[in-house]
Amino acid sequence: MSKTNSKTTGYIVISQINPAMILTTTGEFHARGQCGPGGYCAKVYKTEAGARKSHPGRTIKPYSG
Repeated sequence: MSKTNSKTTGYIVISQINPAMILTTTGEFHARGQCGPGGYCAKVYKTEAGARKSHPGRTIKPYSG
């Protein structure tokens, strides 16, 4: 049996200064509303451990596209 939630497709990094902002593929934090078609793409990590290793001390949350 898998330990992961079947609806979770990855993990995203949340800004410490403004929790409404997420890390994007450009390496900058942008508001969630700016992510999507015609906007920025969220940087999604496959595993929680990978996200924590890349950005220690930041908030990591599950993401389901």
